[in-house]
Amino acid sequence: MAWPVLVFWGPRGGCCTQDRCVLCRNPRLSFALTTDEPPPEVQAAGHDRCVIPIKRENIDAWLQPNGDKATMQAILDDREWP
Repeated sequence: MAWPVLVFWGPRGGCCTQDRCVLCRNPRLSFALTTDEPPPEVQAAGHDRCVIPIKRENIDAWLQPNGDKATMQAILDDREWP
């Protein structure tokens, strides 16, 4: 019997992806992740989606979009795989 493969991903450097949900009746911490098709090694482990890791130098532009969809797509395409 083959054992399942564990794939772990976590943010580096202690950064946090949480924010307080202000629309909730009882505010709680919440977050969202942007995903895409996985690299081959993640797909081989049985996953059909993978988090898109945004490069550190693109974080400010990602968090303060100016409405330019081409720039946002370029940030997603310039991903950094661990």
